[in-house]
Amino acid sequence: MKKKKKDYEGNFCELSYYVFSKKNPFRFFLYKFVNHFMFEVVIQTLILLSSVKLILDGYAKNLDPNSLLMKIMNNTDLFFTVAFAFESLCK
Repeated sequence: MKKKKKDYEGNFCELSYYVFSKKNPFRFFLYKFVNHFMFEVVIQTLILLSSVKLILDGYAKNLDPNSLLMKIMNNTDLFFTVAFAFESLCK
């Protein structure tokens, strides 16, 4: 039988970002959010899509910078940057 993991098990940091104590509701919410299995699935999917986008960047060098495809690719870069920054802040 699998043992249920206790909250903050293995986490010895008393203050996250030097502000949030272990009893802070916001920190507890983020801890549950980040440790949920779907969070990892979403992040792994974003990493895969970002890798595919990097491959496509190599073939898009000769395209017109004002084309629709280049605008979409630039917006996708911004999306991945924001998503990975959000992941980093949550963890």
